[in-house]
Amino acid sequence: MPTPEFIVHVPHPGTRHAALDLALDLAVRLQARLSGVFAAALPSAAFAVPEAITLQVQEAEQARKAASAKADWWRQLLQQHGLHGDWRVGEGDLAQVLCLAVASADLLIVQRPETREDAPIGFGSTSRTVFAAVKPVLIVPAAGAASTGRRVLIAWNGSLESARALHGAAPLLARAEAVHVLDGSREQGPEGLAWLPPLDLAPWFARRGI
Repeated sequence: MPTPEFIVHVPHPGTRHAALDLALDLAVRLQARLSGVFAAALPSAAFAVPEAITLQVQEAEQARKAASAKADWWRQLLQQHGLHGDWRVGEGDLAQVLCLAVASADLLIVQRPETREDAPIGFGSTSRTVFAAVKPVLIVPAAGAASTGRRVLIAWNGSLESARALHGAAPLLARAEAVHVLDGSREQGPEGLAWLPPLDLAPWFARRGI
C-alpha cells in the first residue's frame, strides 16, 4: 500500500500548535510522510503605497530566510516521532503556497485562525485554500482535538464536490473505527434540469474496506 503524504501548515516555525500536534499524531498512526510548509506573506499592491510595499517585501524576505533556518528543527521533530518528511518554505499568497504544496500530496492540515472562532468561515486564506486545493483539507480548531480520524461523520449530498471529497478521504476512512453518513442526496440536480445517477455508498465503502 502506498505511503500517504501529508502537508501541515506551520505558521510559526520552531513553535508547536494544535494543527501540528494533530498532524504528527495522525502521521504516526497512519504511517504517513509529513512535510511542513511555511509561507512568507507578500503585500498586496492594491492596498499599499510604494514605500510600504518595499518595506513589506524586505520583511517577507527576512521571514523566509528565518524559516529556512528551521530545517533542522523540523528534521529533529520528525525523528522524535519516527517520521520522515520535508521542510518547505515559500513566499507569496498563503492559499497559493499551500495549494501548490498539497498538489502532489494526499492531505493538507491547517489550523483555523484564532480570531473570531465563533464566526462562520468566509473567504480568508483558510477558506480559499479549501476551495482551491482540490485535495482534502483538515481544519483543526485552535483548542485542538482529542482524537482525529477515529470516528468520522460524512455530510453527503451526491454532488461532484461531495464525491471528490469522499474519494480523497478514503484512505483516512479505511482506518477509522466508525463512519457515519448524513445523506442529503437527491436524484434531481440542484437546478432541477437533470437526474443524477445515485451512488450506493454501502457497497462503495465495502469495496474499500471502510
